Amino acid sequence: MKRTVAIVMAVAFLLALAGAAYAVADTIQLSKGGKAKVVNFTHKAHQGYAPDCKKCHHTGENNKCSTCHTGDGSKGGGKNAKEALHKNCIGCHKDGGKGPTTCSGCHTG
Repeated sequence: MKRTVAIVMAVAFLLALAGAAYAVADTIQLSKGGKAKVVNFTHKAHQGYAPDCKKCHHTGENNKCSTCHTGDGSKGGGKNAKEALHKNCIGCHKDGGKGPTTCSGCHTG
């Protein structure tokens, strides 16, 4: 009986740790290190609005936007990452009628 209780408690503890790790991994910080505050982007909060990952990750890759969006025309990136993110995020928020559209609405970190 004691062994069963110990196993159940151990499994519950590991599940709690896994859930906490997922919650941390779910939130990414977007920043170029400038004057604007960090944007804490949470994938879970956006799942219902962008069920197709390619809506944001349009290349199918999970790279930083600045990998391609260099702003100098190299790698096919006409816009820099800041312009691409602002157009995509704010545009989607306006089109969907939900989400912040002001600087301080996103830049809270």
